[in-house]
Amino acid sequence: MSARAPSIPWRTAIPFFGFCVYPYHRLLRRRNGVAFARRFQAWTELVAGGDMTLDELHPRVRAGSRMSSMATRGGCVVRF
Repeated sequence: MSARAPSIPWRTAIPFFGFCVYPYHRLLRRRNGVAFARRFQAWTELVAGGDMTLDELHPRVRAGSRMSSMATRGGCVVRF
C-alpha cells in the first residue's frame, strides 16, 4: 500500500464539484439542493414583486435543473 494514497472503503463517497461521487453513481450534495431551493424562493419573490421577469428567471431555473440532472440518482430531495 502506498503511503501517499490512503485506501478508503468503497462505500465512502468522495465530494467533488457539488456531488458525492461513489464508485457506481453520483448524488447531488444536499446543501447544493437546499441552496438552490433558497435562491429559487428569492427569485419567485422578485418575480411576484415585478423586479424580475419570467424571461430572466427561466435560464436560472434551467441551470439548476441541469446540475441536478447530472446526478445519476436522486440524492437530494428538496421540496419547493
